[in-house]
Amino acid sequence: MATWYISPTGDDTNGDGSQTNPWKTLNKAYSSAADGDTIILMDGTYSGENIDPYSKDLTFRSQNPPSNGIWHAIIDGNNNFMHFRFGAPKSMTFDGVKFENIITEGSTGNHNLFAVGLYNPGKGTYTINLLNCMFQNITITVDNSYNAEALIGVNTNTSEYILDLTIDKCLFVDFKEAGSINNSHLITTRSEGSSGTWNILNSTFYFKETTKPIYSLFYVTSTNNVTTLIVKNCIFRNKGGSILYGNAAAISNTSASYTCFNNISNSPSGIGVINLDPLFVDEDSYDFNLSPSSPCIDTGVLI
Repeated sequence: MATWYISPTGDDTNGDGSQTNPWKTLNKAYSSAADGDTIILMDGTYSGENIDPYSKDLTFRSQNPPSNGIWHAIIDGNNNFMHFRFGAPKSMTFDGVKFENIITEGSTGNHNLFAVGLYNPGKGTYTINLLNCMFQNITITVDNSYNAEALIGVNTNTSEYILDLTIDKCLFVDFKEAGSINNSHLITTRSEGSSGTWNILNSTFYFKETTKPIYSLFYVTSTNNVTTLIVKNCIFRNKGGSILYGNAAAISNTSASYTCFNNISNSPSGIGVINLDPLFVDEDSYDFNLSPSSPCIDTGVLI
């Protein structure tokens, strides 16, 4: 298993992927890497790219982890469409990377930022790990009533497309919906008869959009789908009033604990679950530390 490097000042033609002579783009590193390899994103801002199809087991990691609210490796979609579209049952991990200014949309085939199931890539388990990442200024566009568009989604009616998802220590801010149909979500699957586990851990979600907020956070279209949803040690603060489930009956097994749901309809009960304003220090300035009077202080658990 090899480690490769990319840098905004790198060179895809003359670079060799080393730390001293890195490549420039995600696609160059992806095409050169093999299963099990790690791609290191050196500090700076990268232009948004599509990896289509994505058919390898890879880890994309920031060279320097985020600290004090600053992410050092940033992928900027420049308010355009962008996606990583799986072409086979593989694993994808992003660690310490910020994604910003990205649009997802369905009617022209761009679909989700992380997309599974399009063009029949094969039945099996698709694994997505988002660790220590930030997602900011994401627009989810829906103009086709058939599509349930999302940041992360399984877009197929075929059975046995399994999405195993882990979101851990991530920050999600400034999501909004665009288009003519109110059917946007954070995570969705349309796969019939499949299973999968979505672990949402130690993360903060702040959605301030009130005019066109995303419709729901988690959406499973089929009651034959046996997705398991685990939410622990999270804070959901939503000024727009989205709902937690787009189809509550289709998520067969939900476990929520030590989590704050604020202004989220049909949120579940559970050990340590509260439904209050978390009282961030200054959410308008994106300071999501908890104020001294926050009801969330000392209500989490080590996991």
